[in-house]
Amino acid sequence: MNLFNLMIDENEPGYSPLSPSNARRLNMRSALNSPSRFSLPDLSETDQSTGSEGRDTPTESEKQALLTTEMKLQKVRARREEMNRIREIHLFDKNQQALERAQKNKERKREKMRKTTSGRNAKVQARRNLMEKKQRERLTSMECKLHSAVSRAEQICRKKQIKARNIKRAGKAKKRRELLEFERRSALLSGVDRRSEKAQKNIEMILKDRKCKARGEIEHAQRVSRRVRAARILQRAARAVFGVTEPQDKGSAAVQIQCWAAWRLNVASHRFVSKGGAVLESLKNVLSKMGHHNVSFSRSSISFEMLTTEMGKDETLHAANIFLSAFQPILGTIPCISDRTLLSVFLIDQQPIAVLGPKRDTDKCSSFLERCSHRLVKVLIDLARMNDDENHSYRAATVKDAAACLLSYCTLFEKWKNADIDNLVMQMAKSATQSWIAYFTAKETRNGDPFFQHKIRSKSSKRGAWSHIKRIHSSLQKLLGVDEALGVMKSARKKAMERIDEDDLLKESRSEIDIVCETEAEEAQSEDSASVGMQDAAALDDVNEHVVHEILLADNDDLSGQLFKDPVSSVVDCVESFMAKFKSDISQCEVTADTFAFKMEKAFFDQMKDNWIHSKDVKGMHEMLAEIFMKMRNLVPKRTDLHNYFSHDEALRCSTACDFLEMLARIGNVMGDSLESPHRAESTLQWLKATVLFCSGKTNVPFGFPDIESYVVVSMAFLVKKLDVCHADIVNYRLVKVTPLIRANGIGYERQRFGQKHGSTIDGLHGTKSWLERMKPAIVECNANLVTILKEGFVDELLFVQERISMPEVLCLDAARIGSIRERIQRIVISSSLFLHACNIVHIRFASLQSEEALSKVKFDKNEIMKSLKNNLSYDELYKKVSSSVVSFAKGIAGKDIENDVREQLLSATDSVLKGSDPVLSLMDKRVRDVFRTACTLNMNPDKQHKAPKTMRAGIGKGPGPLAKNELRELFCEEIRKYSTKLGFNVVTDDLVDAAYDAFKVIDHCVKVHDENIFNPIANELKKANDDQM
Repeated sequence: MNLFNLMIDENEPGYSPLSPSNARRLNMRSALNSPSRFSLPDLSETDQSTGSEGRDTPTESEKQALLTTEMKLQKVRARREEMNRIREIHLFDKNQQALERAQKNKERKREKMRKTTSGRNAKVQARRNLMEKKQRERLTSMECKLHSAVSRAEQICRKKQIKARNIKRAGKAKKRRELLEFERRSALLSGVDRRSEKAQKNIEMILKDRKCKARGEIEHAQRVSRRVRAARILQRAARAVFGVTEPQDKGSAAVQIQCWAAWRLNVASHRFVSKGGAVLESLKNVLSKMGHHNVSFSRSSISFEMLTTEMGKDETLHAANIFLSAFQPILGTIPCISDRTLLSVFLIDQQPIAVLGPKRDTDKCSSFLERCSHRLVKVLIDLARMNDDENHSYRAATVKDAAACLLSYCTLFEKWKNADIDNLVMQMAKSATQSWIAYFTAKETRNGDPFFQHKIRSKSSKRGAWSHIKRIHSSLQKLLGVDEALGVMKSARKKAMERIDEDDLLKESRSEIDIVCETEAEEAQSEDSASVGMQDAAALDDVNEHVVHEILLADNDDLSGQLFKDPVSSVVDCVESFMAKFKSDISQCEVTADTFAFKMEKAFFDQMKDNWIHSKDVKGMHEMLAEIFMKMRNLVPKRTDLHNYFSHDEALRCSTACDFLEMLARIGNVMGDSLESPHRAESTLQWLKATVLFCSGKTNVPFGFPDIESYVVVSMAFLVKKLDVCHADIVNYRLVKVTPLIRANGIGYERQRFGQKHGSTIDGLHGTKSWLERMKPAIVECNANLVTILKEGFVDELLFVQERISMPEVLCLDAARIGSIRERIQRIVISSSLFLHACNIVHIRFASLQSEEALSKVKFDKNEIMKSLKNNLSYDELYKKVSSSVVSFAKGIAGKDIENDVREQLLSATDSVLKGSDPVLSLMDKRVRDVFRTACTLNMNPDKQHKAPKTMRAGIGKGPGPLAKNELRELFCEEIRKYSTKLGFNVVTDDLVDAAYDAFKVIDHCVKVHDENIFNPIANELKKANDDQM
């Protein structure tokens, strides 16, 4: 085969190199055309300059041709390899494409199978659901049949039981009685066994404790006897040495020898030569470290830093402590004598300028301290030079001199150290005293001040003084500690109060306030007399007679607190709290008058919402809108031109929630802008803003309501409540205007109203006559005052009456108050009985409790018991709560946990009191009746009380006048509190005094109103009837 046939000329036009991009085109070439791509070289024209043809050696041109042929062969091999590689790549791509097509086919088959399977599953599920539905229907029908069969069987069984009930009832009752009797006997026997076992254990424990105590006492007596013998030996030896006669009393002899100065000095001197000379060695060690040599003890100059470093070392402090322990028999335990104080003497002796500073020459304490330091160092050097062979008297004198120098130096050093702190504390105490004075004067002069400028001034002074006091207290705590700082502040407070009393600092402030108050009162009285006179007495007809009665019974302080202060905050003053209260569940709340009223209102609006949502009935909504319109018109009754701003037809046109909400927004806008006061309008405007934002689509349903219907209904309730509050404010304002008229003419008004109701005669007053007939023996036979008889009859025949009687007509306005007093009396009697039992069981008197913590705990338990008795609970719940409070009360007054037997006694007493079978309960009932009889018949004559006033009136006054109601109340409460405390009502004294004062006000006012027109005629009629019978 000719090799030139495999060669390809690269310069040919048809030549293209092989690459992966043209591999397919190379494969598509035909085999016939392949050889034509190769061209054979023309050998005749290759080399025209060669020699003869028969030459044996190749020429240069031949060699060149051979090299060219080899290069072409190499290229051909390379091209063939490239073609093989391209073929492999092409085959790999085909394999990948085949795999992808196989995967796609597989996925397509899977999807097809899935669709087929899902269709079959749906059919299977539908068939299954149908079968389950049929099964449920069959089960339902079977249950109905079973239920009807069971009901028939129950009816038949009930009939049979009714027939056999009378026969079985007697047998069951007999078995029940036998079982109860057996249980009672078993419980009694088990209780006896348990108590006997407990008593046996207690006896064993008592005997064991007595044995241990006796053993300890015997050992203690032995130790004491050994010490007494040793002390007597020492006493005899001391008396023999010093020639002292023996005293007759052994105790006085022991005291004399213990307090004998010579004996103490001898003990201290002996310590310097005993214990192997440890005390002297410690002293020499201290002197050597502080710059004094061991041999001559001459002082060498040491810097301040080196001295302080040596003073802080543990071995130096330990040596100083050993040396100071030798002086304990003479000096005892004095806080100012310490190891560091002893070492400071060397610092002052060698570096006085660095320690004492510039006050070294001017300050007396510093100069005395420096001289004492020099003297003490000298005495310490003398002690260090002392040997064991020294005379005893010389050694004792040196020790005594050292103790005196040490005590004087330590005292002066403590004084010098605390001089700056004492000066600072003195200045701060002075500042605290001034702040206390400002605080108390501001606090006392503000009481009773009704004017704004005086309030602002007193509040500012009080706030600033209190802030300064707190800062001073905090600084003193950092300087002195908590206890000492508290003592300094108490001392400053005491000095401030003494100075206020001595200088009468409140007189000027109170005089100024009294002058302003009197001026204002005179102006108000002149205005009231000019604007409200007797010619306007018809104005009382517009006021409810119950309101007039309450104003006449109220004290000045209570009346001013209710009518003349800022408006009382209501739940509608905060729209968030009102909405949250309507959304919350109040079924678990405590049942009170307010919560019950709110529950009823909420139930009404919930029913209106349910009718609107479920029944599409908007009649209730229209009626509520009409009521809102009416309330708004009543706020401005004289502005008839504004009454048609909202019409009833507009309310009837509202059908959807958006219509109602737009109408309520208009109502809220008018209320907040024109009808309400600025104080009340804040919550209305806040609700209006939230509603407008919701109507414009910028927010969700306001205040977290689930739907718009609920929000509309609650908003309507909110606006109704706001209108009611506005009406109440107007009524209070009118009451303020007519209060002086009511005070002056209220009794005549009540007599007039009583005559209009019951007539001008006493024939129709059956309840009052029946009440007085119950007091007929006292009225006829007794010569006492009729008023006293009526007041005692009010207590005995009305408050504490056992049978049911009709309420007298003269007390109809006080029926609710009398009922409240009865309930309070019942709670007071039960609580006082429980507390008296608890005090007797734990053997503690209530009057012995002095700590504020114990009294606050007692007050908390008392309030819990009162709260439990006030609520309408079942007996089990009541017993559970009251017993827990009684046990807690017993723990509080005892100050420790109580034992089980004490707990059982408390529970038993609680059970008997709550069931009404306790003798203490009967006793307290009699005592509380005595308290109320004393309270209602108490003589509160102003003339008699004015002769010995309880307190003096501060400031300028026009002269002595009758006692005010608040002063009468103070006198009343003081007398009844003393009397009730004597009878054992210590814990419930405040509640008892309040109830007694209410009863006193009721009967006293009733006597004032009806004494002449009602009571005297009926009493005369009873006396006349009794005389006729005689």
